[in-house]
Amino acid sequence: MKTRLRHFVLIIITSLIIISHPNAQWIQSGPYNNFILAFETIGTKLFTGSYGGGVYLSSDNGVTWIAVTPGLTNWYVSSLTVRGNTLFAGTDDGVFLTTNNGTLWTHKGLSGKYVQVILADATDLYAGTFGDGAYFSSNSGTSWTEINNGLNSDYVICFVVKDSMIFTGTYGGGIFKSTNHGSGWISVNNSLTNMDVRSLALIDTTLFAGTYGGGVFLSKNNGNSWTAVNNGLNNKIILPMTTSSTNLFVGTSGGGVFLSTDYGNNWTAINAGLTNLGIAALKVIGTKIFAGTVNTGIWRRPLSEVITGVEGETNKIPAKFYLYQNYPNPFNPATKISFSLPQKAFVRLKIFDALGNEITTLISEELDSGTYTRDWNTTDHTNGVYFYWLETDQYKETKKMILLK
Repeated sequence: MKTRLRHFVLIIITSLIIISHPNAQWIQSGPYNNFILAFETIGTKLFTGSYGGGVYLSSDNGVTWIAVTPGLTNWYVSSLTVRGNTLFAGTDDGVFLTTNNGTLWTHKGLSGKYVQVILADATDLYAGTFGDGAYFSSNSGTSWTEINNGLNSDYVICFVVKDSMIFTGTYGGGIFKSTNHGSGWISVNNSLTNMDVRSLALIDTTLFAGTYGGGVFLSKNNGNSWTAVNNGLNNKIILPMTTSSTNLFVGTSGGGVFLSTDYGNNWTAINAGLTNLGIAALKVIGTKIFAGTVNTGIWRRPLSEVITGVEGETNKIPAKFYLYQNYPNPFNPATKISFSLPQKAFVRLKIFDALGNEITTLISEELDSGTYTRDWNTTDHTNGVYFYWLETDQYKETKKMILLK
């Protein structure tokens, strides 16, 4: 029953609308004829997981890709996650890991289980399966513990972490929240009218949920209530989500890629040049956005073509001063720090170590109103907790981030 249901879902996803555009902006970069399901990075190396082709690696920012599958005995890779220099893959036959960029893979448990999603935080792993619920490992996959207390769905599709809370989206059961590392879950589905949740994302303190046929919902109160935000989406089938600063991207089944720059209030299709509108994976990596499609491989596009303010101010004036949580976090070796200015101000953005020693100054200049993003590359720094500090005449804020190599 589980296998038939999974294949039925995949068949639905493959419903495509094929169009062409004379002025192409998305660029197809392979691996061609592959069903792409996941993206992840380690430093400057990009990895993608595919359904039937295993894992591919790009060392040139997605221009070319090579298969990296030695030891990977199952090539149906639904999810990827990273801790330091270790890459974990969720497959149709449990979890695999590699510590050498795919040169050799090792099986790490959950044999026979279809791992739909895998999440690594600073110390632990979480795996969501399609039919067997959720699992937890505190030793990099050497052993796993079932964590299904409170879950009413065995089909765990996605995770997102917010502060000390973990949220999971399920097939048929909606969204659940845990405040004790998955030992117990509570349903948080008030006003969520579609219980088939395929993706979760976080911008600042706002949670977003992408559903299969019900569009996008948001929650500003940790899932206690949800509001549909579908102006321009028309309740499309939402599959992956990814964020860049305050910009939210979603991939759809048959509708391509959509962007919202205002927390989901309005959506715009950004499909110029994209000839396959079945999007199964989506991720912002550096200054580009990558889309994984159903059976036509990977497509990429510069963020500057679809949004402003990747490295400078946006056209929309922010309502207030704000320092956002860095992304990714934990990170290795680079991370992005974003902040908003409602008016012109002299800005200082600095990095400190855990002892309070100043590491570097990223910004010390007057900036116009807008939303800005700066990269911090930590090649010469050691593992640990760091702090980034933003100061203007009217605003001061400090946030924590974790470097894991």
